[in-house]
Amino acid sequence: PYRIERGVVKGFIDYLFEHDGRVYVCDWKSDTLARWDDAHLAEHCARHYDVQARLYTLAALRLCGLEDPARFDARWGGVMFVFLRARRAGEPRSGVFF
Repeated sequence: PYRIERGVVKGFIDYLFEHDGRVYVCDWKSDTLARWDDAHLAEHCARHYDVQARLYTLAALRLCGLEDPARFDARWGGVMFVFLRARRAGEPRSGVFF
């Protein structure tokens, strides 16, 4: 539950896509972190990108017409952050927080 107040937010969804009938938001990140393990990425995203994930979710839901609970449950996939500096060849999940 968020309280909507006055103000303006400007941002850009890097990549909005559909896979297996579900809609996803993907945001590229170029942060430099000391560690790239899942727990550290989860903590970093919670601290720095929670509001961004929520705003991008609201924007994507509105854009894709997924505003009612049934459509949301049937079609919403989620938000992922892809940390480009953590990507490793042959490891498709490296640097991905979903």
